[in-house]
Amino acid sequence: MNGRAANSSGMSIPEVDRQLTESCVAQLDNALEELHNSFEAGFLEFSKTFDEAFSKHFRLYREKFLFNEEFKKQNMAIVNIYIRSNTIEKWTQKWQYTFWSLACDVGGALGLFIGVSVASLLEIFYVLYQHLHNRKMRKQCETRIAALEMKNGRKE
Repeated sequence: MNGRAANSSGMSIPEVDRQLTESCVAQLDNALEELHNSFEAGFLEFSKTFDEAFSKHFRLYREKFLFNEEFKKQNMAIVNIYIRSNTIEKWTQKWQYTFWSLACDVGGALGLFIGVSVASLLEIFYVLYQHLHNRKMRKQCETRIAALEMKNGRKE
C-alpha cells in the first residue's frame, strides 16, 4: 500500500488526511455524546424539580404539562454535521516588516532624497566636537597666558 486509502467515491485520500479526519470525527462523536448525556441529566433533574415545586400549587397546570416522550419528540432537535472536505487550512501570522527593515528603509530614503547618511551624520558631530573643543582649549590657553603675564609683571 502506498499510504493512500480509497473513499466511497473511489478517490484516493492520503493516509494522514484520513487519520486526521477519523480523529476529528471521533472527537466530534465524543463531544456530541457528552452533550446529549448532559442534556438528558439536566432534563431529568429539571423535570424532578419541576414536579416537586409545582405538585402542590399548580396541579392542573402540571397535569397538562408532562415531561414525557411526546414532549421530547416535539422539543428536541437533531443536528447533522457534514464535513465538506478532508483538507485542513492552517493560518499563521508573521511580521513582514521588522524594526530593522523600517530603519533601513528610512535611512535609505533620507540618503536618497536629502543626502543624509550615517557617515555624514558622524562627520557633522565630529566637526561640532572639534569646534567646541578648540574653543574651550583656546579659552584655557588665553587664561594661562594672562596668568603668566601677570605673574611675570607684563601688562599690556
